[in-house]
Amino acid sequence: MEKIKSKVGGARKGAGRHKLSKTLITTRMREMLAETLEKRFKPMIEAQLDSAIGVTSEKFDRKSGLLYYVEESPNVSAAKFLTEQVLGRAKETVEHSGEIKGLVGLITQLNQDEESD
Repeated sequence: MEKIKSKVGGARKGAGRHKLSKTLITTRMREMLAETLEKRFKPMIEAQLDSAIGVTSEKFDRKSGLLYYVEESPNVSAAKFLTEQVLGRAKETVEHSGEIKGLVGLITQLNQDEESD
């Protein structure tokens, strides 16, 4: 008897993530967001810089009527984000433990053999 292949699994029509439709509404919403972001961009950057270096702010306690100062420590992730935006992302190193196979392993082994001679 011949087996009949099931139609379960595999690529199906209409499956997967759908692309965003560019309707008039979504286009206008993007334009509005871009305009608002442009107006508020400088204060946003200044707030991120303040967060990155740490700031001292005034707080008022309504119950006691006292004004006190709160010192916020520098935010490392804000500093990293701002630095990466200007300088680009730092390259990440990859450590490897174990045997390296293939052409890279052969070259590494040959270099080690030359050094030991």
